Amino acid sequence: MAAGFSLTLLDVNATLACLIIGITTFAFSWAGVLMGKNSGTWLESRAEIFGGTVLILIGLKILLY
Repeated sequence: MAAGFSLTLLDVNATLACLIIGITTFAFSWAGVLMGKNSGTWLESRAEIFGGTVLILIGLKILLY
């Protein structure tokens, strides 16, 4: 919503901006799927613990900074 609102305030081509945002989102999502597929077999049962630890660390970073 913030990106869409700010696009109306800037003098940019909205179609091109949406295309770039869509391609970037797709690329990062696809990279995440591939990383999850590869690390899922590598981490096996420890994946949930690893994911929880990462979320806790992100929360602590947000809380402290």
